Amino acid sequence: MSVTTNEQGLKASGQEFDPWGNVRAGAVPETTLDYTGQRRDSTGLLYYNARYYDPVSGHFISADTVVPDPTNPQQFNRYSYALNNPVHNTDPDGHCTETGKGDDYCHPSYGNGGGGGGSVESWTDDILSIDDGVGDVYYRSYEVEIAGSKYSQNEYFDLMRNHFGAFANGDTSVFKTNGTALNRGDRIDITGMGLPVGVYVGDISNNSFTLYTAKGHVEAGAIRFSVNTNSAGNLVVRIDSEARAANGAAHNIYDWSFVSGPGRAAQTGVWTNFLSNAVRLSGGRYANISAEGKAVGPLAAKITTSTARTPSYRIAPSKQMLNALSK
Repeated sequence: MSVTTNEQGLKASGQEFDPWGNVRAGAVPETTLDYTGQRRDSTGLLYYNARYYDPVSGHFISADTVVPDPTNPQQFNRYSYALNNPVHNTDPDGHCTETGKGDDYCHPSYGNGGGGGGSVESWTDDILSIDDGVGDVYYRSYEVEIAGSKYSQNEYFDLMRNHFGAFANGDTSVFKTNGTALNRGDRIDITGMGLPVGVYVGDISNNSFTLYTAKGHVEAGAIRFSVNTNSAGNLVVRIDSEARAANGAAHNIYDWSFVSGPGRAAQTGVWTNFLSNAVRLSGGRYANISAEGKAVGPLAAKITTSTARTPSYRIAPSKQMLNALSK
C-alpha cells in the first residue's frame, strides 16, 4: 500500500498494489512516487533508476548488468524482479535485491567455503554461469523413485552429501572430492573421457545442493541434486541441469553433440549411473525412472523448422541400467 498524507497528517490519497506492483484499488496519487517508492510513467512502466520494470509481466524490460551472486540460480534470469519473490523482497535500484530483513544481495556475506574451498570472492571468480556460455541452452532432468530405502529422506540426503563420490563415480568418470561432506565453495575435480574439468559446490539446503561449472569446463551452467519423498512414501532422487557451450570454440560441436550426437548419450550414461548407485546405496529397490531434456535456442528452432523434429526429448535408460536398478 502507498499512502499520501496532507499537512495535518491525514490520509489524502492511497493505492493498494498486488505483490508485483499492479494497482488493485485506490485513487490517483498526489505524487509521482508509486509502488515501492518508484516513479510510474505514462507507459505504465516503473523507473528503477538502472532500468524500467513492467508490473504486468513482472519483469524488467532490459537485462541486469550486475550479477551479485552467480551461485544463486534465481539470478540466472537477468530480467527477473526481486529474485521472483516480491512478497518478501524489493529491488530499489534495478540492481540490488533487498529482503524484508534488511539484507541485500549486492553485498552478500558468505563466509568461507568448506574443505579448503576458500572464500566466495575467490571461488565465484572461477565459475562459468549460464550467461558466460554461448549457443543453445540445454535443460536435462533425471529422476529415480526408490522403494524400501533403509534411510529417511534426511538421512539419505546426508549420505549423498557425505559420500558424493560413491554416487557419482562410474566407468567413464571419476569425481574427486575432499572425502568429507560437501560444503559451499568446495571444488570437485572430474576426470573422464580424457577431459579433466571441475565444478564448485554452491547452494545447499536441507534436501538439495547445486554444482556450478568451473572455468576450463566444456559447459557453462549448473546442476542440482535433490532428495524428496513422494505420496507413496518412496524416496525420489532428482538431477536437474541447465547448461550450454562454454565458449565459441566448443559451440558448434557441443550443440550438435547434445541435440543429436554422442554428448547426449555420454551425459545420460553418467547421470543414469548416478541414479543406479543411488538405488544400490539406499538399500531399497528401483520403483520408477524418468529422464528428459529440452533444448532452447536458434539451433533447436532450426531443427524443429527444417526437420519437423522437436528439441524436447525423452531419454530412454539402457537395458543394462534397468537391470542394475532392478537387482
